[in-house]
Amino acid sequence: MKLVPNDTLSHMDLADVLISAGKPERAVELAQAVFKRDPNGPDWWHNVLAYAYYNAGRTDDAVAEFGRRKEPCTNCLVLAAIYARQNKLDEARKVIDGFRRKYPTYTIAQESRWPTGELPQLAEPYLAAYLADLEKAGLTAR
Repeated sequence: MKLVPNDTLSHMDLADVLISAGKPERAVELAQAVFKRDPNGPDWWHNVLAYAYYNAGRTDDAVAEFGRRKEPCTNCLVLAAIYARQNKLDEARKVIDGFRRKYPTYTIAQESRWPTGELPQLAEPYLAAYLADLEKAGLTAR
């Protein structure tokens, strides 16, 4: 990042990769730094930071970050997983219901391999915990 120290897009992309690699604490640091440079970034930036918080065990911060989006995310699986981890199952199921309206046949098995369809999206133990939270929220296993 020395070559492009102020490139917020590249830094947020790297934060997303760090989450997948099982380094959510570092992803939080990087994503927070992006927002310090550009507090008006797109909504997907909030999703990345919320996902990093979630994987770092900071679920209250994750919910708050989703609340900073310009457009509410009524079908974000990560938000459903966060609510499930917090045992807010009514909220989690509402999010899953919104997701199902858009993607009625999507399953936990597919989410485990998203976005490539072949490789796990997260390192262990983060993947197993995330999928368990989605199951608790009500997403269909298969």
